[in-house]
Amino acid sequence: MWICVGICHPAVNGIFKSKLARSTLHNICWFNSVCCGILDENDEAKLKEDIYAEDSSVFAMLKNPVMRCRLIVTTFVWFVTSFVYYAITLNTSYLQGDRYINCLLAAILEIPSIGLAYWMLNKVGRVKTSVFFFFASAIPCIAAPLLEQASQTAISVMAIAGKTAISGAFYVIYIHTVEIAPTLHRNLFMNVCSAFSNIGSILSPYAMFIGKTSTSQLVIYLLMGGLSAVAGILIMIFLPETVGSPLPGTIQEAAEQKTLIQMSYCYRKRSERSKTRQR
Repeated sequence: MWICVGICHPAVNGIFKSKLARSTLHNICWFNSVCCGILDENDEAKLKEDIYAEDSSVFAMLKNPVMRCRLIVTTFVWFVTSFVYYAITLNTSYLQGDRYINCLLAAILEIPSIGLAYWMLNKVGRVKTSVFFFFASAIPCIAAPLLEQASQTAISVMAIAGKTAISGAFYVIYIHTVEIAPTLHRNLFMNVCSAFSNIGSILSPYAMFIGKTSTSQLVIYLLMGGLSAVAGILIMIFLPETVGSPLPGTIQEAAEQKTLIQMSYCYRKRSERSKTRQR
């Protein structure tokens, strides 16, 4: 539903804008028959005070050990994702078979991968979806050197499968990273991760030359598979599950987000308590 609002009226000042926005949101909620959870002016003022009272510099976030750990993990994950994606992409023309067909297949298969990631994000969760795609990329990359003597076509299939999976991971980490960072540090969080992603893409053209001086030409696939597996494990252990959760406004709220391990531990504790009460 689109609602046109005139913003050029001379009476549109700060107060009028706020009232106009509230009225518009109420109309949208009424039209769609949903509950309108709009804060009143006192709650909104308190929320702004809590959020903007924080220091917005990177040092404020690094002081919190939980957020510091998550920033390190996410930057590593972005580096690995970009490195693996562009390394396989640039190496596609060196695979067995027609280089144009290989590049075309590698590009087309990104579409179903992103579609699957979009479906899994809300059905399975952010963490499980990320872990699935990183391991789905790691397994073909690690299997490729084992098929070196068997078939060059199998290596091409494994490489394209690894690129397809890492494309889905690239889609997921964009959404997951935004939901991890607090409000005032969200842009900073994304910029740091993007910088490490650019480092991975810068190093990826040199990745295909790693195996040139060794006995195997496919050392790079072992490296990419190992990095993808490590990234998946780190996500599973350190990053929180954010599906269905509100975006964190402060560093403390972001640090209180629970990982899958913490959530399973809390669920097990609640189950034990309920069984004890029933007895």
